[in-house]
Amino acid sequence: MINVWATCPHLFSSMKHFINFSGGVDSTYYLWKFLKSTKEKILVHHCLLFERRREVEAKACKDILKYFKQNGLKNFEYVETEFSRKGVKGKIYDIEPLYFMAGMVIRAYKDIKNVYIPICKEELSGSWGDLLKKGKPWSEYEDKGGRFYKSMLYCTTYSDKNLTFQTPYYNVTKRQMINEMPKELFDMIWYCRRPQGGKPCKSCFNCKRVRKAL
Repeated sequence: MINVWATCPHLFSSMKHFINFSGGVDSTYYLWKFLKSTKEKILVHHCLLFERRREVEAKACKDILKYFKQNGLKNFEYVETEFSRKGVKGKIYDIEPLYFMAGMVIRAYKDIKNVYIPICKEELSGSWGDLLKKGKPWSEYEDKGGRFYKSMLYCTTYSDKNLTFQTPYYNVTKRQMINEMPKELFDMIWYCRRPQGGKPCKSCFNCKRVRKAL
């Protein structure tokens, strides 16, 4: 099931910037930095992905966006989409349906040109990380699994646009991100990929990264 316009209050409004937002450390940090640094508006997209973490991620996103508004950081619009893998067999990396859905959303916003990819220093590995550090165009990006390349390809194909992909804080560690953000903001973040009873599992790769950063 694909539900593209679950929450889309100002369709076709003019803005140049876009970010996929999960309510995790990296995307919260990137969005927080953007909102503080400019008065330009950004489209914030959250995709309800895999069922296990849908509710906790959605709550984190809404709490964080409410916090931004309460603190005068209002230069964004929010759109929520939904993807279900029901009936689809095999392994699906979350960034693949995420950037497919992103492309569908971006197509409706004619002025969007810049797509921010929230990524921290720990995720720079393999040839993809080497190309990113050298400032190569997105079409040359590649990692061992091809996930980032394919994701950006989906986004560009389905938006039918020439997009610029930006990662301004790729050299910032997760620990630095956490330390820089206000504590009350970090306390709203959700980062676990396999929640157990609404609580972090403490064993997935994201839990381990954050625990190490703390």
